[in-house]
Amino acid sequence: MIKDRRFLIGLGAGIVLGGLLLQLCLIGQRSIEPISDTELRRAAEQAGYKLVPQQPASSNNK
Repeated sequence: MIKDRRFLIGLGAGIVLGGLLLQLCLIGQRSIEPISDTELRRAAEQAGYKLVPQQPASSNNK
């Protein structure tokens, strides 16, 4: 058992760290929420940007 001690400590630490990283990933995914149009306009105005309405993609008929 003494020979396997370092292996078991490494395995346990890896499982714990893997679980912590997984929890961090899940927390990060939950915090992403879509921004409303009003919030987007306000943020663009504060940053000095001008919002331009998106135009539908048209085919280039020449």
